Order: sequence, then C-alpha cells, then structure tokens
Amino acid sequence: MLGRILALGRYTAVLAVIGSFIGSIILYLYGVYDLILIVQDISTYWRDPDALQKFLITDMIGRIDIFLLGTVLYIIAVGLYELFIKDDLPLPAWIQIHDLDDLKEKLITGVIVVLAVYFLSQALKPEAQEYLLDQGLAIGVIIAALTFYLRVKGGHEKSGSK
Repeated sequence: MLGRILALGRYTAVLAVIGSFIGSIILYLYGVYDLILIVQDISTYWRDPDALQKFLITDMIGRIDIFLLGTVLYIIAVGLYELFIKDDLPLPAWIQIHDLDDLKEKLITGVIVVLAVYFLSQALKPEAQEYLLDQGLAIGVIIAALTFYLRVKGGHEKSGSK
C-alpha cells in the first residue's frame, strides 16, 4: 500500500513542472516587454550614434539574462516532467533529460551562463565600476566551483562505467 502511494506521489512533481513552466513564460513575457521599452528609449539617443551604440550594447546584454533565466526554468520544467511523469517528449537531443545528473548538468551550465552574462552587463555600466572587481571575483569563484563539480562528477561517472 505504501509503495503504491509513493509511486503515485511522483505525480506531485507536476506542481514543480507547472511552476517552472509558468516562471519561464513570465520571464519571456517580461523580457519582450522590457525590449519594447528599450525600443521606445532609442529615440532619445537617435542623434548621437556613439551614445546609441553604447545604450544598445549595455541594455541588450543586460536583458539577455532575463531570457536565459527563462530558458533555464523551461529546461527545469521539461527535465522534471521527463524524470517523474513521461520520458518520451519529442524534443531535440540536447534538451532531453533521462536522469537527475542530466538535469543537474543542464541547470549548472545554465547558471554559469546567466552569471557570465550578468557580470558582462555589470562590466559595461560605469556606475558599477567601484564593485566590479569584487563581483567578478565572487562570480569567478562560483563558476570555477561549478565547473570543477561538473568535471569531477563527469570523471567519476566515466571511470565508474569501465
């Protein structure tokens, strides 16, 4: 009886799937809304090509992380669905998730990319220059630790399968 309840309990993961999916949609919609605001702001820089270029580069890079985070949430939703509900979604091979390690790898990789883009957007802001080294070091340590984890985890799996 308890085993049956636990087996059915896996469907509670649907809550996390729905929450992650809704979160990704919200971030995508917010990203589009934010880009519309950028388009409206372009008119203030139209006469100064250098200022326009700087504005576009800094603002566009700063907005990319919104879409990247939305993508990470989408991948989490797909991964949890494949792990707990049904493992045969018609998806490209790069997004297919067959075990928890696949999901962790995709999540960690997504976090690394989001952190790198965030740092780049901060590096382009003159007002952030005072704390840029501190932020860069902190983000670098996090990225190094996550990369180390991925390499060690991948190395153990490969050596363990021989």
